[in-house]
Amino acid sequence: MGELTSARERFEQSLALYRPEMHDSQIAQYGTDLGVAGHCYHALTLWHLGYPDQAVEGSYRSMTLAQDGAHPFSQAYALFVSAWVHHLRRAVSAQQTQAEVAIRLATEQELPYGAALSGLMRGWSLARQGEGTAGSTERAQSLAAVRTLGQKMSGTVLLSMLAEAYGRNGQREAEQTVLTEALELVDENDERAYDARVYQLQGERAYKEKRPNAKKRKPPFSKLSTLLARKRPNPSNSAPLRAEHGCGSDTAKRPKLTHCSPQSTICTSVKYVRPS
Repeated sequence: MGELTSARERFEQSLALYRPEMHDSQIAQYGTDLGVAGHCYHALTLWHLGYPDQAVEGSYRSMTLAQDGAHPFSQAYALFVSAWVHHLRRAVSAQQTQAEVAIRLATEQELPYGAALSGLMRGWSLARQGEGTAGSTERAQSLAAVRTLGQKMSGTVLLSMLAEAYGRNGQREAEQTVLTEALELVDENDERAYDARVYQLQGERAYKEKRPNAKKRKPPFSKLSTLLARKRPNPSNSAPLRAEHGCGSDTAKRPKLTHCSPQSTICTSVKYVRPS
């Protein structure tokens, strides 16, 4: 795990060979459209390599392909990954929008796993926007559903989201319980993609415990990340740093949802607005 450059090359090779008319028959075997899944994982890989704008573009390609194929689970998964990418970018409103469309689709098509995953995404975005009670309720229900279904893949990122929301609400015991579970899952599944984020949340929690007023100030390592980003004027150098520490996306162009057809369950139009 963690061989991101190699993973990117493999995904790009796979997508170059993908032909919908040739691979539709394999949906029943694998449960999802291989091209949609490839674009989803390729988008997440691009994010971790420090290319947030390309990650957004990749997530929208997966949604477009899913819509063309009219396979409900693939559509719901593409929407979930799109919300995930927006979560990584801290684009809270876009994250909530995609999560809500995914929940509606998954509920209509009786896809409990898709609804539960996207419910965690929406719960986090609600908490981030000040709706702590509603967000906590949805997160708890969604996590219970995920656990009932026995799914553990990508569990560390879901648990880190939950822990972050608990921390913002001042629920320290719940936050620590979830972080402990996340670290156990890292060791159990050797899932290393998000262990750094879990340790970062552990550090922030310890910092706030020692300094009760720390929520009004940024932890020292957050300030250091900001200073380092400012010292690197070349976007190609600073993008990986900002992506790793959640300090925002590229300023060269910022994606903005412009249209979601009421007849469609997937937002497919994206416009890039360049700053003046």
